[in-house]
Amino acid sequence: MVDWAKLSKSNSRIKPSNPINIYDELDRVSTTGPLRDTQKTILKEWYDNCRDRSDLIIKMHTGEGKTLVGLLILQSKLNSNNAPCVYVCPNSYLVNQVCTDAKKFGIPVCIVGDDRELPDDFISGRKILIVNAHKMFNGLSKFEQSKSYFGTIDTVILDDSHACIDVIRDASTIKILKNDLCSGDLYVKLFNLFRDDLAKQGEGTLVAMENGKDASGFMVVPFWNWIDKKSKIIELLNEYANINCVKFSLPIVRDSIEDCICCIGSSKIEISQYNPTVKYFKSFSDAKQRVLMSATTQDDSYSIKCLQFSADAVRNPLMCTSQKWYGEKMILIPSLISKECDEDSVRTYVKSLKDEDYGILVIVPSNKKAELYDSEDVAKSNDIESRITTIKENQQGFVVVVNRYDGIDMPDDSCRVLLLDSMPYSDTLLDRYEEKCRSSSRMINKRLAQKIEQGFGRGVRGEKDYCAILIIDSKLVKFIKSTTTDSLFSSQTRKQIEIGLNMAETFAAEESNGLDVVADLICNCIQRNDGWKQYYRLSMDKIDVEENDIDFCDMFEEEREIEQMHSSKNHRALDKLQYYSDKCKDSLEKGWYLQELARFNYLEGNKIKSMELQQSAFEKNENLMRPESIKYKKMGSFYEKRNLEIIDYVCSYTSINEFKLQMDCVLSNLAFTSDPDDFEHSLLEVGKLLGFISQRPEKQCGFGPDNLWKVQLGRYFLFECKNGVKSERQFICKSESAQIDHSCIWFKSQYPMEFVEPYLIHPTRYLEYDAQLDEHVRVITPNKLKSLNENISFMVNELCTYNPRDLTTELVQRILEVNKLNPIDFSLRYSDKPEGDHS
Repeated sequence: MVDWAKLSKSNSRIKPSNPINIYDELDRVSTTGPLRDTQKTILKEWYDNCRDRSDLIIKMHTGEGKTLVGLLILQSKLNSNNAPCVYVCPNSYLVNQVCTDAKKFGIPVCIVGDDRELPDDFISGRKILIVNAHKMFNGLSKFEQSKSYFGTIDTVILDDSHACIDVIRDASTIKILKNDLCSGDLYVKLFNLFRDDLAKQGEGTLVAMENGKDASGFMVVPFWNWIDKKSKIIELLNEYANINCVKFSLPIVRDSIEDCICCIGSSKIEISQYNPTVKYFKSFSDAKQRVLMSATTQDDSYSIKCLQFSADAVRNPLMCTSQKWYGEKMILIPSLISKECDEDSVRTYVKSLKDEDYGILVIVPSNKKAELYDSEDVAKSNDIESRITTIKENQQGFVVVVNRYDGIDMPDDSCRVLLLDSMPYSDTLLDRYEEKCRSSSRMINKRLAQKIEQGFGRGVRGEKDYCAILIIDSKLVKFIKSTTTDSLFSSQTRKQIEIGLNMAETFAAEESNGLDVVADLICNCIQRNDGWKQYYRLSMDKIDVEENDIDFCDMFEEEREIEQMHSSKNHRALDKLQYYSDKCKDSLEKGWYLQELARFNYLEGNKIKSMELQQSAFEKNENLMRPESIKYKKMGSFYEKRNLEIIDYVCSYTSINEFKLQMDCVLSNLAFTSDPDDFEHSLLEVGKLLGFISQRPEKQCGFGPDNLWKVQLGRYFLFECKNGVKSERQFICKSESAQIDHSCIWFKSQYPMEFVEPYLIHPTRYLEYDAQLDEHVRVITPNKLKSLNENISFMVNELCTYNPRDLTTELVQRILEVNKLNPIDFSLRYSDKPEGDHS
């Protein structure tokens, strides 16, 4: 055996601790070059000034090599005898990618093997451990069970901190599937435990869920019912403690079950902590240095609550500010270029690009949207990684992914066209509940903006990378264009959107085909047109690097303090939360925090005060939990003429552009393909637009019709909405006919001397053999709804040609008459008589 030590005075030497020097000595593959200037800047600043900071955020542009920076930081720690060190990835796909990069650069790493034990090389500090976030953050984590072997972790790096936060939230949630062999019985037992309580929240929604007629529907168990049945809940969960969906999360939530929220959907139940944090995961929370790797477009203030970072760490990240922007994104909104570019047309156009010699990525928010594409093009959860890998290897291909706005890297020709199809759709029921209740919250909308930006970044992974990004869906277009939400994007993305809006205005199709214009713009991007490149570069260089983005740090710090006080049974949490809610100016947000205050009081035993607070919360926000004492609030009288109500409605918006964006969104949701709650809300807004008093009685008090309009003195329109019924259904069933009959009986109990016209919104007007409808009931079918929708759209477009201050009652009346939108038109033009037994 050759003894190389004989050729030197000593066979040992001090290992370099400076990460830049470490890189110079690594046995790298020949294709790797020197460190980039940005990487050197970050590494030097970390080594000189930041390596002893307990919490640190490193922000780098996508594609600037943050993985290598993280690995070199950890290797520096190991070389300095500061061990052990962990590099945490959001998923297994990225674990493999980081391991591949480490091998290429010659950095020794290890992973958790098939035995699921932490490797000795990690424990002894010989190698960096690369691990999936799910392995570190779960109720049976080996990191927590094995702490006696390695003590305190020296440094842990979270790659893509936002995705890792989602993993932590997921680890603190018990998900019980209805159709799963192991958890189906538990689903049924929990559902039955709260069935009567849910009926008081909304009987119609509950029945639709039970009958499987509302696949996306869900309800939230009122906190007072949840707390009162705490012992029974714990008993049930312990009974099923060994099934996978329970055992990995139960250790985290078991001792704080009263501080959980339960969302019951038609296919699953989620039991989630209101405010999940890393306090359970001591291996992470107690690490000597915690480093978050983050993109420059991301807002890291969310780490203040979940990861327990300080506001100072968020406001003072380690980053290189010499580059204002990175990569090239041509953002196109086809509907602004031409009315011909509707959603279906754009989808058809993108599908036609399948045979091009570059990759195309489509991101949809839900399986329902994925059904609009060929099934073979939709990646399944178990093959998404292999599908993406194949496209990257071939630099060509077409794939549709569902609700994957991050964690996918498709650089260069693997993605030259990206279609963002519709508004991002939250996967968890708790997120969907919060978004519904807090639709005006800037914090919630910031979260949506982040997800959209993450989607934009899937196809641009480097400084010289480029991609054309198409955006469809009126909700998404409204979110991007609206003055109330466009400011929530990063300065880089705002400028890219501005470029897209300028192009839409300049190249708006008049005589030419709109899709031809879109195709021509995409060709200019892909074929590297000099005029486009120069325009983009000059525009992006105008980004103001001093521009301040919205800062949520103070809000999150204050909320974290309240939650910590509540967790430690500090009674001052009530006073602090009361003060916090009093500061809210937005009624929906104020209602949200009042509901939290009501929950805190209930936990303290102040039940009467709790219900008083919940009553106040619900009056401000009808999306919240309905208190049991709530009573139906009858409609008031018309104080002005209908046409004046319409003028006031238009003038309630900050600008005619905001009015148009909102109405486009409302009318888009007034379709049989829409979510039932979105549909009913849109019908509520259409009633207001038409100058009627408009309500959703079932949402307000748990009983009555879905929608009710007061259209004239003593005259009402009553609506039962069955837009969620499958289009192929041929008949109105008995339970649906009974439901509208019950709603009519309810109406007579509330308005005994008034006249009502009942409307059933349904895919068909034909009755099943055992179904019966009152002779006054009329049916609004898809064709009739489309006709109504089109005429309301004409009305909106005509109103938008005027300055709101110039609108008069006479002008509004002419617009209503021309577009056939008077009360008499609903029975004559927009509905049919139902027909009897066609079995």
